[in-house]
Amino acid sequence: MSDSPFGRVFGPLTYRSIPGYGIIPNKESAVLQATYTIMALNGAVFIAWQAAQSGNPELLKGLEKHFTASSNNWQRGRYWTLLTSAFSHRSVGHITGNLVALRTFGRALSWIPGVGLLHFMSLTLGSAIAGSAAWLWQKRRAVGIVTQGRMLRNGSTVYSLGSHVQEMMLGASGLVAGAGAAATCLMPFAEMQVAPLPFPVPLWMVTAGYAAWDTYMLRAETSQVAHAAHLGGVLFGIAYYLAFLRKLGNGGVWRFLMEKLW
Repeated sequence: MSDSPFGRVFGPLTYRSIPGYGIIPNKESAVLQATYTIMALNGAVFIAWQAAQSGNPELLKGLEKHFTASSNNWQRGRYWTLLTSAFSHRSVGHITGNLVALRTFGRALSWIPGVGLLHFMSLTLGSAIAGSAAWLWQKRRAVGIVTQGRMLRNGSTVYSLGSHVQEMMLGASGLVAGAGAAATCLMPFAEMQVAPLPFPVPLWMVTAGYAAWDTYMLRAETSQVAHAAHLGGVLFGIAYYLAFLRKLGNGGVWRFLMEKLW
């Protein structure tokens, strides 16, 4: 199961940092409406989890089958769980952290002229799927490494996967990471308040720091965070930016690099 660090550190992007990125939209922005819709869907599934865990085993089984990513669900043809798992949270801390971060990045993306509903939904849903796929790939790889096994005295192979091989994954962290990566590429020098620092830091530094930490923690045996899902979302967000968003707004990272290189 994935726990989210986002809500513990992310504060709002400061308005003074966004000249050139576009005007701040009104509350009718399609991107903001989509952001709140995703948040509401996450909230609805969260309520279902609470009801299931309060003594409804049939509902619990249904949620595990249709709203978590796992090797078992994949092998049984429940491919939609690559997406639906990103709308699924069991704990208050997990959903709060992810939704705070989603709102922050949704607002940031809504500032960029040209980032409309189609781009936002393609980015977020694609990041969710990429994050789940990356986690599944890492899990299958970990299983393959472990099941090569050490031999017991009786010659049997050890198939115990250890505490570091997670059985299922849920949460919007991959979706959020992809949205954050795209926002970073579009406005790398926008400032973000990060607790407990008393001063804001550039968005590129926050994103790079998280990506470095997730990379470092990929093989951690005791971590309960789906680091591979975060990295999958980040990679999709960067790829989507390069393919479709690099000419929007003031160009962001792409324009900055082209000016420096050429």
